[in-house]
Amino acid sequence: MEDGNGMNSKYKYPQIVSTAKVNGDIYFKAYSTPGTFVLKKDTGTIRLIPEWNNKEKWHGYMYSDCSVCGSKIIYSPYMETRYFSILNTEDETFTYIENTKGYTVGKSVVFGDDIYFFEKHPEGGRTAKININDLKLEEVSWEGDAVENLLLFNDCCQVGGCLYGPNCNSAQICSFDIRDGRAKKYSLEKNMNSTTTVAYDGEYYWISGCCDEIVVWDKDRNVIENVIEIEHHETKLEWNMRFSSSIYRDGYIYFSPICYNKIIRIDTKTAQIEELFNIDDDEVCWNICDIADDRLLFSITHPYTGATRNIVINSFGDIDENNEFMLSTLDFPDFYTTILPESKESPLEMFLNDITDGKCGGVF
Repeated sequence: MEDGNGMNSKYKYPQIVSTAKVNGDIYFKAYSTPGTFVLKKDTGTIRLIPEWNNKEKWHGYMYSDCSVCGSKIIYSPYMETRYFSILNTEDETFTYIENTKGYTVGKSVVFGDDIYFFEKHPEGGRTAKININDLKLEEVSWEGDAVENLLLFNDCCQVGGCLYGPNCNSAQICSFDIRDGRAKKYSLEKNMNSTTTVAYDGEYYWISGCCDEIVVWDKDRNVIENVIEIEHHETKLEWNMRFSSSIYRDGYIYFSPICYNKIIRIDTKTAQIEELFNIDDDEVCWNICDIADDRLLFSITHPYTGATRNIVINSFGDIDENNEFMLSTLDFPDFYTTILPESKESPLEMFLNDITDGKCGGVF
């Protein structure tokens, strides 16, 4: 089930952190991989589009979320990352916008020609935006409530021009309305200690936190419609949140586990829980990636060794463990043997000192 060989082992299956769909092709980023994988719809083959600069420092957690604007994919800088990275899928070139204010972005969304980037509250809670036409990076300020958001990956949801997500260390939901530039906090009548994920089914918001229940919330009336209890489970991990991401798909809300031992989905009409896949007590699943109308990707990893397995779940709840995303680094020997050390240790940073070529559209 696990490869167990450590983050930088040549047998590593890269932990996939974000996916994007452009003209039927799937582009995806993996930690510790300076490049972007592309799964071509017409051939079913996967290639790696290298992205590097031999003068820059690369490490395992360079980028987090991504957004698609036309034929371009904009990757959000995460830990100590100097650039916003933009991939033009038409010619497979990269353009870089310098991260001059050191944003540590957890979530990005597109609204019109602008891409909004949200930091989590513990990282500063700032918001920035880039216009895809002039590539100018600007800081965004919000009127209304002072919020303490925890936006990261799919722990939040975009509904029209508004982004809803968990508010830090509270039984609250925060929102950012891009249309009028206002932020707001909603207090839930149910004491959850802390909210960690929010998903929307077209009528209600489904909220999980640090307790053994999932709350169904009617925002318009600000009332709790239902409380769904889940089985309590102890794990070997230090975190106390049950799930880290959730997403609505075809009548179900899917949840990715942290301090829980199962990937589950809940029928939004019947509120019945369906247990889909067991994970080990020392594994986590930080994110759910949307790869097709009827397929979701879950990247399950061991947080201390980096051992990873990528599973796909379809709309029927079927599990595919031998899918196209189970990419060993052995599948790209020229690339990984050049940039990855043979050591089985897990250093956070790697230097690409020996690589001098690669495509780059410039730095702004």
